[in-house]
This record gives sequence, structure tokens and C-alpha cells, in this order.
Amino acid sequence: MTKPLLKWAGGKAWAVPVLSSRISTLLDKTGGRYIEPFVGGGAMALAVARPQMFLSDACDDLMNLYRVVRDVPCERLRTMLDMLGNCITKDYYCWIREQDPTCSIERAARFIYLNKTGFNGLHRENKSGGFNVPFGDPNRRDAGLFPNLEHLQEVATVLQGTTLVALDFVEPIHAAKCGDLLYIDPPYHGGYVNYVASGFSDDDQTRLAEELFLAHERGVAVIAHNANTELIQYLYSEWAHLELTGEKRAINSDPAGRGDAPCVIITTTL
Repeated sequence: MTKPLLKWAGGKAWAVPVLSSRISTLLDKTGGRYIEPFVGGGAMALAVARPQMFLSDACDDLMNLYRVVRDVPCERLRTMLDMLGNCITKDYYCWIREQDPTCSIERAARFIYLNKTGFNGLHRENKSGGFNVPFGDPNRRDAGLFPNLEHLQEVATVLQGTTLVALDFVEPIHAAKCGDLLYIDPPYHGGYVNYVASGFSDDDQTRLAEELFLAHERGVAVIAHNANTELIQYLYSEWAHLELTGEKRAINSDPAGRGDAPCVIITTTL
């Protein structure tokens, strides 16, 4: 099974053993597409590895990385990562963080460098859209810090034929047709929402639920994650099944806080 390239807050590696086979079985029956509008680290998409997937995210640099891995010889990205890896210091990290390269490969290498050397692998943007995560603990660096060539090539193979775009969630949901499956992992209600400068408000949660209901009405299967809050219960309980579960938290400034957190898995009839 292909692993994610990045460490990502809210990543769904823990859910892969629970949901990936259900997703694959459903799509084998319907012949539909796998569509994920909040792809993030991509753990579920890489595990499911369907042909002609539609993956998107509001983070433009993230989607640029995936396009580079899909389209550009992986040796070029790996060479650039080797160059960046020669200097992992706080000063150099801060300098890289302030850069805004126009070359897509340089942007992709910068994104991986910041993810792997920043604090806890966190991705956070300020209101101006600037990446503002501080330098991480140098004692946690190791020789395998960046993805090796084989790993990059594995991800590239999965992404062949996949649509990769930076979008708000509405357009990918609108693209879903009867028989398709929408896998939805948005910023959780009441949780961390600063993945992108615009954040994710209660109005966004409501808009998302409305769009998912309309997709459900036209025959699209939905599997979603969110916090177990009154708003989420209100938005989904009348038309979807909500299953309480515990989510693994791997990113937290306090190691004691890296345990299970209550959440819900939201599903329509599969």
C-alpha cells in the first residue's frame, strides 16, 4: 500500500483499514469515480488507488506538489530535495519559508522541505496566505526525512490519470454523478481550520452539508468525517448515518494529546 508523502494534521491513515475496502467494493459495483475535495495528505486516495480519481484541495501548493509528482520525472524532484537537505537549520528554514518560487518543481520541493522540517509537520497559513509554521525540533530529523525516489515513483504511479486541481469543495461535489463516491474530510467543526488563509467557518460547514445532500439525492455515495458537535448532528442526522468513533491524533504540541479524539463517520446508504 502506497503511503502519503507528507505528514498532515487530520490525516486519515487510521481510517484506511476501516474504510478503504468498503470504498473499493462499492466502486467495483457501480463503476463510479472516487472524488475527494479535501485530499490533504491523501492517505485514503493512495490506499484506494482507483483509476481516473478526482482529487482537489483549497491549498494550491499542495496540489502543485501532486501534479509535479504525477507529471515530472521523479528524479528531478528528488535531486532538488537532496540539495535542500544539505542545510537543515532554523535560519535556512526561515529563508526557504519566505521564498515564493515560480517554478513548479521548486515549489514542490519547498513544500516538502517545509512539511518535513517545520514544527510537527503542520501546515498553517496566515490571513495573507503565507505559510507561518515555525522550525521544528532538529532532534527529530533523520536520514529518511524526505521521500526517497521509490516512494515518489509509487505515488506517481497511483496518480496517473487522476484529475488534480486546487479548488473550493463545491466544484468537485458538483462533478459527482450517480454511482460516484465522495470521500469528505473537511476541517472539523470547532477544530483546527487554518490550513488555508480563508479558514473554514460554520457557514462553510452548512454549505458543505447542503451540497452533499444534493449529491446524495442524485445517487452519489458519501463518506465523510467530522467532529461530533451539535451543528454536525443537526446538518446530517436526518439524511445520513452517523457513527461515533475515535480518531488518532498524531500531531499535537503535547505528546499526551496524541491519542484518540471523538468524531463521527457520516455515510449514506452503501
